[in-house]
Amino acid sequence: MRISFVRLLVSDFPACFRFYRDAMGFSVVWGDEDGVYAEFDTGTGTRLALNHYRVIAGAVGTDGKDVALPSTDRFAVVFEVSPGEEELEKVAARVQEHGVTLIHPPTDYPDWGIRAVHFRDPDGYLVEVNEILG
Repeated sequence: MRISFVRLLVSDFPACFRFYRDAMGFSVVWGDEDGVYAEFDTGTGTRLALNHYRVIAGAVGTDGKDVALPSTDRFAVVFEVSPGEEELEKVAARVQEHGVTLIHPPTDYPDWGIRAVHFRDPDGYLVEVNEILG
């Protein structure tokens, strides 16, 4: 397993997109300022991703709640496992064996191109483990 992204869950997507592209000088790998998701090359091998927070809220079941930031998730640590080797299911089982409650079981997100499981660390931070759909 490797850390693949630092994902910021933002409310003003266009402004954040322009900040990381223009002020920080990161190259855009995917997305544009009119979207709800983008990836930037940080030059380190780990990408910076921006998501409008409501996209992730839908995936983790907090959608429909009109909550203002920062009372909802603002950050997600994203790990990627190799596809097709049932690593995602193994990670989900392992964290459950350690008392972690999954937000949902491994789930396909075809629009995102991934299969993912979400859960929280002991301090409440959102963690995603995903694999690329083949």
